[in-house]
Amino acid sequence: MYETVYKVYKDYTCSLDIQSYLVGYYRSQEDADGEIAYLRKHEMEIGHHVGFRVVTESSAAYPDIVAAWEREDRARKLAEEMGMAPIPLPRIKKRWPSLFKAETPRELIRDFNMECQRHNMLSFARYISKRRMS
Repeated sequence: MYETVYKVYKDYTCSLDIQSYLVGYYRSQEDADGEIAYLRKHEMEIGHHVGFRVVTESSAAYPDIVAAWEREDRARKLAEEMGMAPIPLPRIKKRWPSLFKAETPRELIRDFNMECQRHNMLSFARYISKRRMS
């Protein structure tokens, strides 16, 4: 997939020669140019003459870097597919799931009354919010 590797060098002009330091390897010319723009804007050393250059080389010389890029691409694609996958929802046969855990009739009546009160409070809260909106 990647046929060329773009290497960005930072060149320091000294009194005797030019010293070059490798900044990094990039997938495309646009990525390399973006890195150079970032370095010029945010990481310039005051008092030094610094230049940048991009060197293109065949990707056959860097199989480990290309393999890492391909792994990243596969992981990104898998994450996008997982994000777009439908979320399975459980099937519910009742309108509300049964919340009663009572063992005696008295506990059943108490739980039923509490559930009715909760439902009444929710319907009252819905009624208030509808009145305030209008």
